Amino acid sequence: MKFSKQVAENLQHLVASVNLGQVRIALEILRADVESLDQSAIRVMQDLNIAHCVDLSQREPAYTSDLLYTRLFGPREDNIYQFTDEELESIDAKASRPEFEKSVLAFHGVKMYKDAARLKVFRSTGSFPSVTSSVGLESLREVLSEDQSFPTSKATLIWSQGWKIIDLTSDRRVPAATVLAELPDRQYLSLDDVLVALRNQGLGPDRRAFSTPL
Repeated sequence: MKFSKQVAENLQHLVASVNLGQVRIALEILRADVESLDQSAIRVMQDLNIAHCVDLSQREPAYTSDLLYTRLFGPREDNIYQFTDEELESIDAKASRPEFEKSVLAFHGVKMYKDAARLKVFRSTGSFPSVTSSVGLESLREVLSEDQSFPTSKATLIWSQGWKIIDLTSDRRVPAATVLAELPDRQYLSLDDVLVALRNQGLGPDRRAFSTPL
């Protein structure tokens, strides 16, 4: 549905017919760029004191409101995503702007509970926690062990697992794709096959794994 002037007028009539009391409305217009919204529709939303809900990791609300309500999915077409530390820090900075009297951050990715917990730790300590119990290739082993099936190709590995965050070192986290991109382009028969190939690329612990940025 295109959020047109007519739709905005219908919304105005609907809201006017209900006693909202202290209830606030946040409206998300799915798959709509802010630039494509009809200005009259935006004015109606403002007049009704409706917060414009967007994915704050991807775009800003069309207008300033005292309430921020954001549903966080990430940049992929689906909700299969895990935010990096840098992305979470950026989201936090945007949500903490003084114009917002209240900010509600609703995570909707497949790692939503872990992402929300990581942001909560950052807000209270100033540092992000580890996402796995190990680092380097062993951290990659943990995330690939969750649901990856074999045999598989490099391209499939990057698509199905590259969005996950791993602990590259004790204080640096990156998307798994950063490491998987170093794989030779071939089929892989097992998880050990993947890890051996990465070690052969110089990424294993016997070769000072991850001693330099990838």
